[in-house]
Amino acid sequence: MAAMPVDASTGVMNHLLSKLSKLLEEYTNIKGLARNKITFLRDELSSMKPVLEMLADVDELDPLKRE
Repeated sequence: MAAMPVDASTGVMNHLLSKLSKLLEEYTNIKGLARNKITFLRDELSSMKPVLEMLADVDELDPLKRE
């Protein structure tokens, strides 16, 4: 049951990651702080993606368990 929101989240995240990567590739004139922030956001979302995919496979989350 929790898979639907997670699946929606990963779908949105995949789309956003591709847009951020495309932005960085196409607009090479983005400099300084803006480029750093876009790169940081892309990298952070990329690191969250495997966790969301793992959560999609879990039937029921244990609120006391933290990894």
